[in-house]
Amino acid sequence: MEIKLHDSVTGLSGSGIQKRPNATGLGAASESGAGVSPETSLRLTEIKQRLLNESAVDKVKVAKIADAVESGSYRVNPQRVAEKLIDMERILPDFG
Repeated sequence: MEIKLHDSVTGLSGSGIQKRPNATGLGAASESGAGVSPETSLRLTEIKQRLLNESAVDKVKVAKIADAVESGSYRVNPQRVAEKLIDMERILPDFG
């Protein structure tokens, strides 16, 4: 079984937050053209950098689950799976 994960943090630059040069020539973040204070810009840059540096995947947990699947000891709780699917369905927009 192969699970592909995507880096969702890189979407930050495409979701309305754009860098543009400020008076000092350094990039400053702005949201939808609205001015952002230097403090907010710095904070957003720090948060983005931290998110880019952190792994969104708990590699130890993934390894334990992979070992359990491989050995045949991993058990699926169908009730929990159904509940999680229903929860996800509730938060997704209705495209129908």
